[in-house]
Amino acid sequence: MATWKVITKDKKSVEEHELWEKDGLTIIRITGFRYGSWIITTTTDKEPIFNRVRNPLGDELDNSIDMYSLLDENIESCDLDSLYDGWYSDVLYPDDIDQIEQERLDELWDEDSYEGWEKDGWIQTETECWVSCDLIVEKIED
Repeated sequence: MATWKVITKDKKSVEEHELWEKDGLTIIRITGFRYGSWIITTTTDKEPIFNRVRNPLGDELDNSIDMYSLLDENIESCDLDSLYDGWYSDVLYPDDIDQIEQERLDELWDEDSYEGWEKDGWIQTETECWVSCDLIVEKIED
């Protein structure tokens, strides 16, 4: 068993996707970060194995890792250490939500963020953290 610090190598390479659901609809809030780091524990002394897949909101290449869904291969746990310098955010609304409702939801978020949407009946069901660059992996503990 070993512990590792994993850091993104390239700038602007991390996206956090928050999925919100209500009445069968899903909204995705995206926040881009310049860098991120995680603490990973492996079941052996070998370096973590990262399986790259396609980011559902990214390009067509299998070059991304969802850091919040790593529990396979030799990884026992993965904990967020930090996300650095949020540099953009976006909201993807389903086609079933018209422009007026989108503006209302944007105002709710601007006024009360998470609480505003939760009071409106939206539930955050999942969070994904997508990395699309090489990683620096440093052993910090045996």
